[in-house]
Amino acid sequence: MDVLVASANETLGQATNYSYSVDCEKGGASSVAATAASPFGVAYAVETLLQITAKSSAAGCDGGFSVTDAPEYVHRGLLLDTGRRFFP
Repeated sequence: MDVLVASANETLGQATNYSYSVDCEKGGASSVAATAASPFGVAYAVETLLQITAKSSAAGCDGGFSVTDAPEYVHRGLLLDTGRRFFP
């Protein structure tokens, strides 16, 4: 598996880019390439690859696939359920 990280910045903040892509060509696990914008994107790419290979009955990337993923929004949201918790 080849991994390419655009930025080695490990600072986790609001501007952290989690985008990644995973490409697997026909021919087995040796042809897997992951490209990510940050080390955090690499973690998501590896997780996606593990989920895909765990669900497939065949070993490796016999059919070949490509996954590109990125957060829809830059920020992360937070929901406080005031109906179930008391906030003065």
